[in-house]
Amino acid sequence: NRLSLLNVDFNASDILTEPSIALSGVTELFGLNMTQLIHQFDKLDNDLRERASAILSKIQSELNLQAQFQSLLNIWDTVKVNLTQPAINHLNVLQPAVESSTGTTIALMLGIGHALWTMFVLCFVVLIAYLILNATEANERQLIAPESNDKRVDDQIGNQIMLEDSDNPNDPLVFTKSRNHIALGQCLPLIVVITFPILVILGFLGITFVSLLNNEGCSYLERNTGIRITDATLNLYLKYSWPRLITEQIINPKVLDLLTLPVPQNLYSALRFRCRSSANGSAPPGLLPSVGLSNVVNVTAVLNQPELLKVIEDNENTLVKEILKINFSQIIPANMDQLLRTVSNITGYLDNSNYSTTIITLNKSIINVSNVVEYMNQIRQLVSPFVNTSNEAILIRDTTDDIEVTLGNVTQLNKNVKRLASAFDTLQKFQNLTKQLENLNTTLLIVAKILTNKTQLEQPIRPIYKANIRKLFQNLTGQLEQLMTQFTGNVILCDRLNMVLMTVLNVTCGSNGQLSRLGTFLFMLLLLTCPFLLTLLLFQLFLRQHQYLCLSTVNQGVPFYLFTKYVEQDET
Repeated sequence: NRLSLLNVDFNASDILTEPSIALSGVTELFGLNMTQLIHQFDKLDNDLRERASAILSKIQSELNLQAQFQSLLNIWDTVKVNLTQPAINHLNVLQPAVESSTGTTIALMLGIGHALWTMFVLCFVVLIAYLILNATEANERQLIAPESNDKRVDDQIGNQIMLEDSDNPNDPLVFTKSRNHIALGQCLPLIVVITFPILVILGFLGITFVSLLNNEGCSYLERNTGIRITDATLNLYLKYSWPRLITEQIINPKVLDLLTLPVPQNLYSALRFRCRSSANGSAPPGLLPSVGLSNVVNVTAVLNQPELLKVIEDNENTLVKEILKINFSQIIPANMDQLLRTVSNITGYLDNSNYSTTIITLNKSIINVSNVVEYMNQIRQLVSPFVNTSNEAILIRDTTDDIEVTLGNVTQLNKNVKRLASAFDTLQKFQNLTKQLENLNTTLLIVAKILTNKTQLEQPIRPIYKANIRKLFQNLTGQLEQLMTQFTGNVILCDRLNMVLMTVLNVTCGSNGQLSRLGTFLFMLLLLTCPFLLTLLLFQLFLRQHQYLCLSTVNQGVPFYLFTKYVEQDET
């Protein structure tokens, strides 16, 4: 059984040697080895790439679109100078002015309210105090004591005679008639008759006007239906005024042709709702996108400018001329005909070969070297005691030594066999080598034919150039659309406009608005006018009664107004 280790498991008939012999003749068929062939094709590829790079560099240097896109740059400059910067400057002035004005209005309304209350309270206090003083004085002088009709007439006559018959100014019983109370009693009703209707009319008109503004005017600014009506009204106004507004601007006609300026829509609702600052800290909204102008730049018009199209066409012609200038006869290998003939002479023999059995046989070990070496060591140990006494033992020992030497060569042989198996395996993967060479042959024929014929060489250049330009324009259109959309959104940021609008609305409209307060003050003025008028009428009635009694009553002491006059003269 151990002797079976020395059996060699190898069947030479499984090795397919004919294809390898034919393959070894490929070099002779080609007239050069495969490495040189590949090197020539690499050189051809490198030369073509160098020429292409040189042409592309020249085209890129000539295809300078800076001048063609200058109109687009002018749009940015025009918008920045005429719209963005003035809007920012105006907002910087407007927002503090509105905040200051609203604060002043609130303080003024509060001041008016307190002033009205204070004024009416003071008037009431003064009138009531004056009324109390006069009533007290009249009570002390018994000027309001009831008299009979006959006595009142007699007394009035006697008093008048006494006053009219005496010409001595030093007579203590003679006094000059004082008409202050009479004048006051006549002027005060006249003033009341004139001012009261005026106050009532002004108050009524003021309340009506304020009510209309607060209920009707503010409804168009706060209620949903009113906001829609306001937007529709502004849309109709802008529909007719927007073209005139655009034509009045000083804009280069070339720049204007590149702009898309539709009529803004729903301006008020955009300022009221869409321009609110986001609570999550995102970018503030833009005014133009909020009113429907998401992109004011017509990217299609920018890319279809006649100047730009002319530059692209000129570069197409330049590209064709530069390619036609290339001398491809210097680039194509000189032995191209020989290569083509050699490729056409290769048979399909290699394609019909199957190396599977050969690969399996070569991958299998010929002999187990480690087991054989171990077996040889055991045999030497077995015969070593008999080497000095037996020639057969010496022969066995020498044989084992020779076998070990031979096994050393087998190890190197196994490595070579593995390499051969790998080569056959690689060859197995390229069974269609002939077809590939035939395709190479066809391709080389086509390339050589095209490169040597200028008409055929020019034919694919223009479609490829135009296809790449279309792809360039597609990418450029998408990028410009995105860029111009961002640009349009950043022209005017409307969050501050929303703050100004909401500040004005909060101050003007609503239950706490200044219009409501003004209406309340006017209504309060009308209400307070009634008791004020009543107080004046009561005072007037008392005054007339007081005057009547002072002028016509005798034997009740000195009349009040005469007593006052007498005291003044006595003091002087």
